[in-house]
Amino acid sequence: MSLDALKRKTIFLEGPLCYPCVKRLIENVKLIENVVEAKVNIVAGILIIYFKNDIDVKKVRLAVEESGFNLTAIRS
Repeated sequence: MSLDALKRKTIFLEGPLCYPCVKRLIENVKLIENVVEAKVNIVAGILIIYFKNDIDVKKVRLAVEESGFNLTAIRS
């Protein structure tokens, strides 16, 4: 399935910029039901979540915070 065919949310982040931290964030977010892919742009401070159907935003916030980041905003 192409990422273009999926819904997406852009999450604005503050937090550590190291590779292991970003990797942990992606792994945690991908555990959320219906999430297909997650990508981080460290320079821009954004996480893009690709998903089918709907996702629980509270679970996204929790995954971000448990990974050591602060979620500052969410855009569809």
